[in-house]
Amino acid sequence: MVVYKGSEEESPTKEAATPAKRKLKLRKRKLMVHLRREAGRRRLLLH
Repeated sequence: MVVYKGSEEESPTKEAATPAKRKLKLRKRKLMVHLRREAGRRRLLLH
């Protein structure tokens, strides 16, 4: 729970915070998987 200068009701993005964070996490995970895959491909090409 995040509190902005007082009560949580004053939070401007209380409802939007969770889905946004979830989306960001998902995007990060996808990016990491992609980077790992690319690294694996490069390794295979080098050897």
